[in-house]
Amino acid sequence: MNLHPIFAGIEHTAAYFVLGLVVLVLGRRIFDWLTPYSLNHEVAEKNNVAAGVTEAGFYVALALITHAAVAGPPQLASVYMEMASAVIFFVIGLVALAIGRWVLHKTVPFNIDKEVVEDQNVAVGVVEAGFYVALAILIHSVVS
Repeated sequence: MNLHPIFAGIEHTAAYFVLGLVVLVLGRRIFDWLTPYSLNHEVAEKNNVAAGVTEAGFYVALALITHAAVAGPPQLASVYMEMASAVIFFVIGLVALAIGRWVLHKTVPFNIDKEVVEDQNVAVGVVEAGFYVALAILIHSVVS
């Protein structure tokens, strides 16, 4: 079946869209697991802007890492191999973000989780979010 050129590749676009949604949802679950506090409780119930900013930075970082994994011309034989490759880079990126979170928390002279959760310090949330984004940009430059 020949599709109109405007629809060429739409199934690949849909597949990558679904992959992107899965990456964001799974990434959020993992980020919630990495934090010693409940993101749902902090953001939705306590309206904690600092926690929301931190979470937003993590989402941007995931998007940058996923972009690096899927951008550019196809290098593998099929779209499914490309998607499998993207999943591998996503996992590597998540591990790097988890390690980066640990390093950040060990190297700053204050307790980030206390500042974000108890004090709702937006400035600290911005620092943590910025760290995730900066780390993702570095990962992006290596992967792409």
